[in-house]
Amino acid sequence: MRVARTEGLFMDSESARVRWENAVFGGEGDLALLERSRRRAAQAYMVQRFAYLIEAAVRNVPAASFDLPVPKAATAKLKSALANPAEYFRLPDPMPTVERGRSIDHGDAIEYWLRFSGTTNGIPDRVIVHVYEPKDVPADKVPSLVFCHGLAMELEMLAEPPRDFLTIARGGVRVLLPDAPGHNRRCPLGFYGGESFIRTAPLSAVQHFREAAIDIATIVTWCKSQGQGKVGIGGVSLGALSVQVAASRWDRWPAEAKADALMLVTTTEEVSSLPLQSSLARAAGLDSLLRRAGWSEIEMAVLAPLTDASAEPPLDPAKIVLLLGEQDDLTPISGGRLLAQKWRIPAENLFLRNQGHFSAAIGLNAKPEPFVRIVEILGA
Repeated sequence: MRVARTEGLFMDSESARVRWENAVFGGEGDLALLERSRRRAAQAYMVQRFAYLIEAAVRNVPAASFDLPVPKAATAKLKSALANPAEYFRLPDPMPTVERGRSIDHGDAIEYWLRFSGTTNGIPDRVIVHVYEPKDVPADKVPSLVFCHGLAMELEMLAEPPRDFLTIARGGVRVLLPDAPGHNRRCPLGFYGGESFIRTAPLSAVQHFREAAIDIATIVTWCKSQGQGKVGIGGVSLGALSVQVAASRWDRWPAEAKADALMLVTTTEEVSSLPLQSSLARAAGLDSLLRRAGWSEIEMAVLAPLTDASAEPPLDPAKIVLLLGEQDDLTPISGGRLLAQKWRIPAENLFLRNQGHFSAAIGLNAKPEPFVRIVEILGA
């Protein structure tokens, strides 16, 4: 009965998404109404996952359809990437073509969407980017902030997003919210949002970071093609890790693909350690399954050239904003402090809060100082 209901909710959500996307990119119709309908249907479908997660925990069912590689096979597959990380993160030439859709007028700001070709786990898909843009700033002067969501934290599937990005746009900044690989409108059929990131860990995680890096570079390149406004990239949790990995490996990227500022919310320095050390990995049972497959901290450390923070900050530390939760054990605070030291984050850009991983991110609503600081850096 539950499976049949979930299938029905999925079909409702897909139908609403198709109507919405057809209207956004070239069609007709009340876009604001279709967007509300799409969000309501998406949320109704998404929240079903929690019922399954609870039942899975009771019945001791794995949190994902895991197919974990042994260390020898994984490192063999990544041999050339580990030998030349810059080549692994090389951008496509030409870059994906970005298409802009119709707009919703909010008086002092507009709302619209972009789309372009991407991949999830190597399978072609389409990236959708939700954009809010001010109207009282000349189009060629608007600064931009690309903000990436966390693992299974699909803001575009919520009827009422937890953060008011429209207000940030009204303050003079273009805000761009991309769907991450394997999430929301990019979720492979038969998977829940974020499952593809952990399913074949650590290989799937490394591939995710590469695919997300190309997405980020594509969006930054598009922003810079719009004018002279500065471009910042940021995110929360997995979104912050994705931005951090991309920035740590953009040495050979063209200037137009590199951001001018970073905003990292709840991140850590040794990304390679997370599959064995993160509280989320323990909750999902991923750590024990990986150890059974032969992974230890030593084997995970081999992946550091592809995942861990660069030895030197990727840009001027004065342009990097960092928010850490001092009780965070998901992206451990010890690694966050190491990152702040290694990248020499100045005091005015480092925000430490006596909160955990999720409460630190949610707390941005009540205490948005990191957003205020990145806006200042971008010159809005």
